[in-house]
Amino acid sequence: MQKKLNNEDFILERFPDDVFHEMEKKELKKEGIEQGRKQGIEQGMKKGLKQGITQGIEQEKVDIIKTLLKKNMTPEEIADLLDYDIEKVREVENSCQ
Repeated sequence: MQKKLNNEDFILERFPDDVFHEMEKKELKKEGIEQGRKQGIEQGMKKGLKQGITQGIEQEKVDIIKTLLKKNMTPEEIADLLDYDIEKVREVENSCQ
């Protein structure tokens, strides 16, 4: 009576060990690449979010400075009121002219 092979036995019997190990290595490499890609995407998203928040804060400062300049406040008054660097306020003022 012939023994019925399950799928795993069939695969192991059909392929020599070296071929099977090569297939296993390729699969592990593929899984490693996929995991690395996912980690890279996650890190990129975190970095992008952090940069976006920083840029948003800076843009809000610029918008506030512009608004106060339109209300005829001097750069010195704005810098003092908001505790901003006077050079930053003047830079914004010059970009508006």
